[in-house]
Amino acid sequence: VILTGVFLRAFLEKPLQLLGDTAESYGSGAYEALDNHVPVKEFKPFVSILGQMGKTINTQMAELKKSEMRYRTLIEQAADAVFVITTEGKFIAVNQKACDSLGYMRQELLRLTMQKINTDFPVNKVAALMDGIDSDKTFAVKGVHQRKDMSTFLVEVHCGLIEQEDRRLILAIAHDITDHERAKETIRQYSENLKQMVEDRTIELQEKTISLEKSQ
Repeated sequence: VILTGVFLRAFLEKPLQLLGDTAESYGSGAYEALDNHVPVKEFKPFVSILGQMGKTINTQMAELKKSEMRYRTLIEQAADAVFVITTEGKFIAVNQKACDSLGYMRQELLRLTMQKINTDFPVNKVAALMDGIDSDKTFAVKGVHQRKDMSTFLVEVHCGLIEQEDRRLILAIAHDITDHERAKETIRQYSENLKQMVEDRTIELQEKTISLEKSQ
């Protein structure tokens, strides 16, 4: 019995070591295909299965990286400023448009909180906002963003909730509406002026009509 045990241990040591190394490498995220040359043929099916698993995982990881790159490219090239915000109001991700619109370098902006660029929006309101947001719904708010040089501009911000592992984040997309609001104000003033002109002209015509009636 002792000799049999010693023999089996010596005979199986190499394939068992191979399987152990393979399992360890998989645990560390290394999914390379395996060498199917195993001295014990009974182990070959296991090694083959692990090899196929490695190829499948590698393919899935490559597709995941491609999707992530497409997502990052889409966010970076977005025409609007994009922010990912924690419950404390801290920025943990921003796109280039956000940096350009506010006049900050990316690393500068990532050290700030939302209150720094929107003084009318207290940080403690972020948590309250999250409590009121459903994960499948979004909402929009209008506000004023403040640049690094202290100048301001009007924005409309569309917000949605992101569930990430054990924390909740807000995805905020800010659109500069300064020109839109300026155009609206111009139209409003024009409309008011036109209305006043019509009223003045109406009064003038009424006065002339009354004066003409009296003269007759």
